[in-house]
Amino acid sequence: MVSVLISPDKFKGSLSADEAARALERGLLEAAPRIQVDRLALSDGGEGSVAAACAGRFSPEKITVTGPNGRSVTAEVAVHGRIVLIEAAAICGLAMLPGGRKMPLTATSRGIGQTTDGAAGMLQSLGAMLAREDGTPIGPGGAKFVLRPEDLSVVVASNLNADILSDLGGALAGSLGLAASANLNPERRFPSMFEPVHGSGPDIAGQGLANPIGAVGSAALMLEHFGLPDQAARLNKVIEATTGAGILTRDVGGTATTDDVVKALTDALDA
Repeated sequence: MVSVLISPDKFKGSLSADEAARALERGLLEAAPRIQVDRLALSDGGEGSVAAACAGRFSPEKITVTGPNGRSVTAEVAVHGRIVLIEAAAICGLAMLPGGRKMPLTATSRGIGQTTDGAAGMLQSLGAMLAREDGTPIGPGGAKFVLRPEDLSVVVASNLNADILSDLGGALAGSLGLAASANLNPERRFPSMFEPVHGSGPDIAGQGLANPIGAVGSAALMLEHFGLPDQAARLNKVIEATTGAGILTRDVGGTATTDDVVKALTDALDA
């Protein structure tokens, strides 16, 4: 008997990972009713993680914590015995901001700190005051990233908070579309992952608005990880040549489409 494992991530904006798996299962069994099908919902650690976990052995529970604007919000977590899975997007993600209005100077991750034993939000929720070396208080949000980014060279944070800060860092560089990322396993026992920081953008799909620079930069990080520094440097030079020539998508003030930028990148690579 043929066995098939269906293990999708969510279809952002339409189906949860479990719903996608069940739809694929129905289609497969309709076409080949004799096959054995198993489902396993996956998540990349971001939005949809709780739903994916609850499709398995975890159970959903509601908690009340501080939202990104300081007001109480109700969020769902996944619980299995003594293990609790928390989804940052459901506590202090962009979707939790009233009206979608961004608040980089005042938004807080305090709610995450109320649910976990790591990150500054936890300390602040216990009454601690965080300060710079000169004694200037650090606010409850990502204000330091915005006001004094030159003070930062390396930021060590939990996975949840680092995910938020990487988005903010990309925006400060000019656009989320510019930011590349590498999730590395230094011991190389497990695969590493390379992807643009921005993730998917179903709201702009097919419109030629997406900035491909982050994806190409991520490929450069991958080549470097593979021990190919010359090839990585070549990709980075291609990015510099293309952006330096003013061939930019709208998110960074240009007029080029996604295809225009990709063509410029490939032309520079072939030159």
